[in-house]
Amino acid sequence: MALLNRPQTSNTAIVGNRSGFIRLMTGLLCILTLTNFGTLSAQNTGQSNGTTSTFAEQNDALRRAQREIIALQKQVQNQGQAYKRNMDSLNRQIADNIAKLGQNERALNLALESFEVKYNQQNKAIQEFQDGLQSIKNRQLLTILAVLVAAILVLFVSVQWAFRKAYAKQTNYWNEFQASLLKK
Repeated sequence: MALLNRPQTSNTAIVGNRSGFIRLMTGLLCILTLTNFGTLSAQNTGQSNGTTSTFAEQNDALRRAQREIIALQKQVQNQGQAYKRNMDSLNRQIADNIAKLGQNERALNLALESFEVKYNQQNKAIQEFQDGLQSIKNRQLLTILAVLVAAILVLFVSVQWAFRKAYAKQTNYWNEFQASLLKK
């Protein structure tokens, strides 16, 4: 979690900071060593008959300082190695995440392409259905129109036939009426 919450910096900036820290620690250790050597030499030259106890104490202090320097150098090396391991692990995680992201993107693209094909097929099926409905509607209209025309023709023919029949009957009745009038 600490890796996720920290601010993001580039690898060069981090490596630059680490090498700067190592240089700083090395410089401080050098200054500390030179200071110890300088005080030892100043004390040795300042004393005409230098006492061995102060020299031994200074030697012990110098050895302790050197041990501290070595311990600090080991600590810096350990931290550098831990940092390198963390960076390698982080780089592997980033590479894995990028690979997973690429796979997810490819899967999404495939799904979208599949959806597009199905969508186009569905639109084509709907269009064919609508065309079929339009064709059925046109046939029904033509059928209704044909039936209507046929009904009008049948009605017209039947009216003509009924009119002729009625005319013929009426003419027969009229002729019979006139014939009966003439006979009387």
